[in-house]
Amino acid sequence: MLQEKFKKVNIVNDQISGWAKRVYMKFGTLTDDASVSNMPTDMVKVFATMEMITVGELQSLRDDANKVEPDDAFVDLDFATEDFINKNIRVRPISGTTQHGDDAKTHATHQEDANEDAQENYNKLAIFEIENQRKSVKKKKEEYLAEIQRLRALEEKKAQKK
Repeated sequence: MLQEKFKKVNIVNDQISGWAKRVYMKFGTLTDDASVSNMPTDMVKVFATMEMITVGELQSLRDDANKVEPDDAFVDLDFATEDFINKNIRVRPISGTTQHGDDAKTHATHQEDANEDAQENYNKLAIFEIENQRKSVKKKKEEYLAEIQRLRALEEKKAQKK
């Protein structure tokens, strides 16, 4: 039995060390850190090196996040000329659909419809939640009454035995 436990521990150890070696090698290809150049044999050193690299990368990301970027920084492609941006980046209405007709009455009607739909969905969700709460309370009450009934039956059996 002890041998079987050691066998299972060795299998898990082999799986973890295999995974750690693959991740370590991936770190080596993605970073220029000199500490990843040779593969340590000790798993503790492997995880310590991976931790050091991960913490360093996270700190550099945090430092980079504090820098202020211009509004158009998301477009960083070679083909993103002014003509391309103007033709391919469009602003869609809140509803996600484009309507024909540009008068204010049409837009107001669609916005009112959207508000009514949102209110209706909210009401349906509220009713659903209330029903779930009601069912939960009923179930707890039934369980409580069944438990009381069971305890009374036990007390009656004890009283009959005396």
